Amino acid sequence: MTDLKKFSIADLNLTLLTDGMFRLDGGAMFGVIPKKLWERRTESDSSNRIPLGLISLLVQSPKENILIEAGIGDTLDEKLVKIYCIDHHDRLLDCLERAGLKTGDIDKVILSHMHFDHIGNSTRKNEAGEFVPTFENAEYIYQKTEWDFAHNPCDLVSASYIPHLFDPIEKSGQLRLIDGDVEITGGIRNQVTGGHTEGHQVLFIESGGEGAIFWGDLIPTSAHTDHPYIMGYDLWSNDTLEAKKELIPWVIKNDYISIWTHQPTYRYGKIIEGEGKKKYEFEWF
Repeated sequence: MTDLKKFSIADLNLTLLTDGMFRLDGGAMFGVIPKKLWERRTESDSSNRIPLGLISLLVQSPKENILIEAGIGDTLDEKLVKIYCIDHHDRLLDCLERAGLKTGDIDKVILSHMHFDHIGNSTRKNEAGEFVPTFENAEYIYQKTEWDFAHNPCDLVSASYIPHLFDPIEKSGQLRLIDGDVEITGGIRNQVTGGHTEGHQVLFIESGGEGAIFWGDLIPTSAHTDHPYIMGYDLWSNDTLEAKKELIPWVIKNDYISIWTHQPTYRYGKIIEGEGKKKYEFEWF
């Protein structure tokens, strides 16, 4: 059982939650980067899969409890659980309970995008066997472009969008669509980056002149921070590249904390300018 990491940004209390680990193919996760280079940053198993975390972020303001990202959940069939080597040594809802909250205490759920490994705990089965929202009192906030794409995805990524993880949200009346960059709620705003998916967005958590960024799959792990380290899963890789070129210097300049959703070790940190051949280094917490 992982000890929860907690920190504050002015009057906002933040807690890292985890839904365990899974594995994806290392070649796909690092795109054009040869294995001889990426294996210096992470290990791979006999099937060439690398370990990836499933980190969510709980943001508590004086008025609201907000969940950013919802893990991989328990709805994948046995075949996919084996393919992705899902390890629920920790579960998101258990972490939430250890943070002192129940599902009904969550006021908002915000997602970077709608792939199954980011929204898996958004729904659950009720006693009648129907999928319903897990967070019964929450407003679920989706980027409109992503919502539309999830309902008409291209063949390359159609398997990543699982309707029972998001359609019940609309049926329940808990859906809120946002269009572009907005102030989502007090202390949290988004920026649409595209790249990984058409409507992918990063989230900024800000208060009192301090801030943090939740990278989503723009930069899934700290090993992906260097500009060319872009996933083969990114449908618009050049958009990913341009967003990284814009945002990483800004985050360093403003001394923001970084949270990587797929960081294989349960931690967060800051990106800092590197020395010598290292463009970027990290200060870990």
